[in-house]
Amino acid sequence: MTASVSTPGIVTENVSEWFVRELDNVVLPLEFDLIGGGNSNITYRVTDAHRRQFVLRRPPLSQVLPTAHDMRREYRVLRALSSTNVPVPAPLAFCEDDHVTDAPFYVMEYVDGAVIHDLSAAPSLLSETSRATLGDELVDVLADIHAVPVTPSGLDGYGRRSGYVERQLRRWMNQWNESSTRPLPEIEAVHAALLQRIPTEMEATLIHGDFGIHNVLVDHDGHIRAVLDWELSTLGDPRADLGQLIARWTPLGPESGAIEPPASTLPGFPSAEHLIRRYGERSPEGIVAIDYFVALAYWKLACIAGGVYARFSGGAMATRHANVEELWAMTVASAAAAAMKIETLEE
Repeated sequence: MTASVSTPGIVTENVSEWFVRELDNVVLPLEFDLIGGGNSNITYRVTDAHRRQFVLRRPPLSQVLPTAHDMRREYRVLRALSSTNVPVPAPLAFCEDDHVTDAPFYVMEYVDGAVIHDLSAAPSLLSETSRATLGDELVDVLADIHAVPVTPSGLDGYGRRSGYVERQLRRWMNQWNESSTRPLPEIEAVHAALLQRIPTEMEATLIHGDFGIHNVLVDHDGHIRAVLDWELSTLGDPRADLGQLIARWTPLGPESGAIEPPASTLPGFPSAEHLIRRYGERSPEGIVAIDYFVALAYWKLACIAGGVYARFSGGAMATRHANVEELWAMTVASAAAAAMKIETLEE
């Protein structure tokens, strides 16, 4: 069927017919609105004629790297977690037919809540008491993710159970080489240093891959309503998730320039040290060599930010970033933070 595209990435007529066919009680016409905040897979709020709401996720519009943006993996992990105490939106339907809107996509329930994307959003959404609650819940939910039993939840084969760090270093170095448009020597230097210092790995668990305040929906009391954006999830060393949380919790160094500090610097949010201690109460072994995983997280953030910079610069996303150079500044600052962290590790 031929139809015009009225929203970037959505063939309205085709997707509307698919909704009616796959989901119950959907009333046309549908409205498709981009949901801001995501820098990788594209997210839309879908509203039917009776104001019932859904969320649709699809890959970027172009420049999709091999193994990246796998919609089926996201859908699979949401299905697995829907029967656990990890808060996630309920997955509703998956479409693998590229003829519907040129790429696979899935639909999940709409969960009401707010995402704390930046420093300016937190004061109006959360009191100091609520910020403290959110800090503790982030750690508790992360520990719950790592405690999900892999085999009973249907996640056997979701990822290899050994060699996670080596694969991450190889994957993101390859992604950087394939997508980067500007040189940054620190990427190669930190990559080499991380390879030389890989700690003994822990038993593999489910890991989110990009866990932090930016990927959870919260209410005004600071309680987490849902964990979002599972595209980087796999099985691996759980310390990688904790390192990611701490790296995003901590302000970047002076190299960050005009980059806004994270929301976690506001009064009420607990310190990074508090988060590590709280996680250690659930998993004492999960805080061993945590500085290495913070350095890995900074390096990975640099690789990701550089890839997003390349996609926005090349027009691969549904909207253009307000200031694409901020993405490059984030890339440079994250690489510098990784280099500084590496210097603190023992040889």
